[in-house]
Amino acid sequence: MTELYDAFMADLIHERDKNLTECDNNIIAEFIYDNTDDIVKKEQVDCCVCLTTRRGIQMPNCEHFVCARCHYKMQNGFISDTFYNAHRRPFYGQQKPEYPYKDISENAEIYKTLPYGDWYEGLFINSNEELYKCLKQEEEFMKYIPYDKYGTNIQSFNSIKKWFETNEKIQEYETALTKFYTEYKLFEAQNDLYDRLYEEEKKKNCMKRCPLCRS
Repeated sequence: MTELYDAFMADLIHERDKNLTECDNNIIAEFIYDNTDDIVKKEQVDCCVCLTTRRGIQMPNCEHFVCARCHYKMQNGFISDTFYNAHRRPFYGQQKPEYPYKDISENAEIYKTLPYGDWYEGLFINSNEELYKCLKQEEEFMKYIPYDKYGTNIQSFNSIKKWFETNEKIQEYETALTKFYTEYKLFEAQNDLYDRLYEEEKKKNCMKRCPLCRS
C-alpha cells in the first residue's frame, strides 16, 4: 500500500509541476517556439499577464506580445492552483483479493477428505480456481463433469459442488471480492469526474485571445 501511494503522489507532483512550474512550462514553450518559423519573437517583453520581463511571443491576431510561458498556456490551456486546491485526484490502493486455494499440496490434502473417488482429483488439485469459476457459472461447469460409457458421476459432482458452496475461506473470499468491486466502481466514478473537471479547467483557461485587446 505504501509503495502504491508513494507512486501515486509522485505522479500527482509531476502532473502539477508540468502545469504550474515556470521552469517546466518555459522550457516546453521555448523549445516549441525555437523550432517554429511562423511566429514573431522578441527577446525582452514586459508580460501583461504574469507581470514579468522575459522572452516574448506575439499574439496571433494582433501586435501585442506576452511572455513565452503565458503564450503557451493561453494557446494550450493550463491547470490553475485554484483547481488543484479544490480537487484532488482520487486514489485507490486496495489489492484485489487472492483466491485462497492456490497451494496444490493443500488442495491434495483437502481432496482426500471428500467422498466419491478420483472423478475430479486432477481438476480440484491443479485447477481449483478455474473449477470454482466454472461453478459460479453453472452452465459452464457442466462441461467439466467427466463422462464414461455409464454417464456422469452425479454423486461426485454434488460432493464437489457442496464443498465449494460451503467452504468458509471461499465465502470470505467472495465477501472480500464483492467489497473490492463495489469500492473500485465508486473510485472509477470519482476518477472519471476528476478527469472531466480537469479537461474543463484546461479548456476554460485556453483563451487564445490577446489579454489586452481581446482579438
